[in-house]
Amino acid sequence: MNITQITVDWEDSDNFTIVSPTLPVTIQPGMSETFTIRFKPADPFGYDADLTIKSNAVNGSDYIVKLTGNGIAGGAGASIESNMSSVVFGEVPINSPHESTLEISNTGDQALSITSTNIVQTPGGIFDVVSPTTYPVTVQPGAKTDIKIKFAPIEKIDYTGVIEINSNASNNNKLSVDLNGTGGDPVGVQDEDGNSITLNAGPNPFSTRTNIHYTVSGNGGNVNISVIDSRGMTITNLVSKNLSSGEYNEVFDAKGLSSGVYYVIGKINGKPIQLPVVIEK
Repeated sequence: MNITQITVDWEDSDNFTIVSPTLPVTIQPGMSETFTIRFKPADPFGYDADLTIKSNAVNGSDYIVKLTGNGIAGGAGASIESNMSSVVFGEVPINSPHESTLEISNTGDQALSITSTNIVQTPGGIFDVVSPTTYPVTVQPGAKTDIKIKFAPIEKIDYTGVIEINSNASNNNKLSVDLNGTGGDPVGVQDEDGNSITLNAGPNPFSTRTNIHYTVSGNGGNVNISVIDSRGMTITNLVSKNLSSGEYNEVFDAKGLSSGVYYVIGKINGKPIQLPVVIEK
């Protein structure tokens, strides 16, 4: 199903806005998609609007959803909202942690103070808050802040968790957002003799430096590790030597490089594998 347009009655388009996802959206058979709608009333009274979803659905190209909400008088205090009801990491290689950003907004009229975050999960240590690292975090009315969450699977299974965001918000002083992810195959390659290399980069994304961790298995061999840009141009050569089996580390310094996607190319005895890394400045 292809969803091409989502609109709200024009007279209420400032009060109800579509936060995510970006259109168009394709939904495969048997699958679903979550849409986030923000309600920001301009006046202290009730609102009732129609949200129209246009698609290629055979049972109706226009699907109507009723939106209702009540505005309250000013002076209500801080109000917390997130841009996602759940953070879905998808499939992530078990040796390649991935980070995702949760955007928190203060839609109230007083300063929002985020006092702490807590992740509820079993087993522990799979999901982790990367930033902020110190609390409280103050978010002024109308402003936003980011919470970065890392997913580091250790097995090829599904993982779930919940991040709890504690604050002084009058609408929800403990905002809970679901966390979901699946452990995938390691990023690695094996030569004809069973010698292999796997790659991992952390942090990823990063701004200045990241640690390239790689594991050589079997009898080892000639190992080459380099970094290329999206055009395939070599940025730097990190390793070029014969190595026995074991775990190794190299630092990739992004000084002088612009933001974007780069690729760590690892080779063992000529067999290549690539690992994407993201520079954010």
